[in-house]
Amino acid sequence: MNRSLVSTVSSALSTMKRDAYTLWLFTASDVDTVLLPCTILGIVQSLTHMPSFDNADQFGGISYSKYVWILQKSLAVLGWVWLNLVPLTISNQRSPMSVIEDKLNKPWRPLPSGRLTATQAKWTMLAFYVVAQLYCVLFSGGTLSSFVLTIMGTWYNKFKGGEYHPLLRNMINAAGYLCLTSGAAAVALTGTDPNVVEKTSNSPVPWPLVITAIIISTMHIQDMYDQEGDSQRGRRTVPLMIGDGPARWTLATAAMTWGIVCPLLASVGSYIFMTSFLLNVVVAGRMLLLRSVPSDRQTYRIWNSWMTLVFIMPIFGKA
Repeated sequence: MNRSLVSTVSSALSTMKRDAYTLWLFTASDVDTVLLPCTILGIVQSLTHMPSFDNADQFGGISYSKYVWILQKSLAVLGWVWLNLVPLTISNQRSPMSVIEDKLNKPWRPLPSGRLTATQAKWTMLAFYVVAQLYCVLFSGGTLSSFVLTIMGTWYNKFKGGEYHPLLRNMINAAGYLCLTSGAAAVALTGTDPNVVEKTSNSPVPWPLVITAIIISTMHIQDMYDQEGDSQRGRRTVPLMIGDGPARWTLATAAMTWGIVCPLLASVGSYIFMTSFLLNVVVAGRMLLLRSVPSDRQTYRIWNSWMTLVFIMPIFGKA
């Protein structure tokens, strides 16, 4: 009896571990480009709106309630971003063409590696859409952002919204990023959906509009390292439509421009200004000089590091 129970529990834990790892594999490519930047934004927003704590729980000068509160907010934001990211990535990876492409470039993903069938992936995606909404309604907030993100993801993946024109592709991507960041901020601020960045910004332009403009003008940086795959799938991306060289120059120019304009709009100090400027010097230089697929992937990661700074830049603005 005991052996049977131990065997059952062990088998259940093994299955849970395997399933959790499968879900992680769906989002693994987006950890440093989406999951961490959006989570960091939410955490920073929570820190700027932290309530006051009394000294009753202090020991050695440390307020434990404060750090418990920060931990709770951080986990809530991380949970919201990941739960909404899972169905989005499954939707993106489950089409037959995506599976064929991943067999060449990312064979470790759940579908090309055979960890899940297409039918299982579909039901997992639908289940997580429901789980994400329940998490928003019952626990975290950010419901509107989650709902709009579902619509944008369905348009982009199921109805091929990203394949008709590169401008439309960038606009949908911009909307998706804004949903993720606004949702993370909403969760950090007790589940409401205010225009958080605009409230904390000294910028003469609403900060969400700045982020939208950046993404529309630079999001094709993610297309630079996958031109071969996009060509095989018949996608109309910027580098395929205007050529690799001109596309690189548009990115380098936009990077240098935004690297200066964003700090000026946010009225930040010299340290943040120079960080933004130098990151974009690196992005522009790599884009023009280092043109291999691995180099373009690394450049994309550096661009995402700068975007993380952009999301939180207004917080460092001078009053």
